[in-house]
Amino acid sequence: MLLPFISCENRVRESLIVEDAVFEDSFQLSMGDQILNYTCHKGKLFFELAYGKPVCRVTDKHGKELYNFGRLGNGNGEFLMPVLLCSEDSVYIYDCHRKLLYSFVDSTIVNSRKIAITDPGNGMKILKWPYVGYYVFRQNTLEWKLCHIDSGKNTASLFFCGESYNAPAYLQSFDWDACGDHVVFAQTYYDAFRICMLSDDMHILSDNNYSQSKEMPTKEKAFYTGVVCSSDRFFLLSQRGVQIIGNGVCGESEIEVYDYHGNMMRKIKLGGIFSKMSFDMDSEMLYLLKVDETMMKILKI
Repeated sequence: MLLPFISCENRVRESLIVEDAVFEDSFQLSMGDQILNYTCHKGKLFFELAYGKPVCRVTDKHGKELYNFGRLGNGNGEFLMPVLLCSEDSVYIYDCHRKLLYSFVDSTIVNSRKIAITDPGNGMKILKWPYVGYYVFRQNTLEWKLCHIDSGKNTASLFFCGESYNAPAYLQSFDWDACGDHVVFAQTYYDAFRICMLSDDMHILSDNNYSQSKEMPTKEKAFYTGVVCSSDRFFLLSQRGVQIIGNGVCGESEIEVYDYHGNMMRKIKLGGIFSKMSFDMDSEMLYLLKVDETMMKILKI
């Protein structure tokens, strides 16, 4: 079922105070590879690496390396197109090429199973087991799909259209996250984010777009490069204060905190440029990665 797409103005509280970040801790990183993604899970940080040597590197919350697992290849314990997935209880690697889902205990594969999803699984994340979300790119349109991992049944779809700009890169430049019955999409080159509410059977109940201005997308200006959700609010990693000058960048990133009605609750200036973030539900800490991927800073929310 397709629902009407509702556009809303983002609401900023008149009493909003802009804060300077006070970091709890920080640590140096030396992954030896580009970090595609990372997530906090049961007291550990899981880093998905670009070139699969290994696929995943695991540290404790202070950056101490614990173990690695997975590598690219055709052999035993190797993966052709790996995607790191974490549910509430387990850690997985989904091989998009083989359509196999591998579950791990530490660095050991304990199970593998064929799944029914036939799409490539770009940007795949687990919402609530056994449902996953991912996107499929078609000409000038990106479809975000919500599917049952065993049956392959598509329970919901959202569409991001770029026909006016004929620029597929804009469509693929977004991040998304979910918690409970909410899913939030943050787009990099649009000054907007999108909030959806899900039913218990994983259908879309509402779909709202929130924007701060009427600016058109532009490759010269990035707005949001990350989003993470908690039970009652979500956090956007904003690059409004970052400028490209020559071959470099200057300024500082910010965290914008919203409730699920689109109201801005807080704004936190980070004092530097950060490219990615992850949220630890248990400690309510944000793990923020510096743009050069050499340092992780930890912010208590």
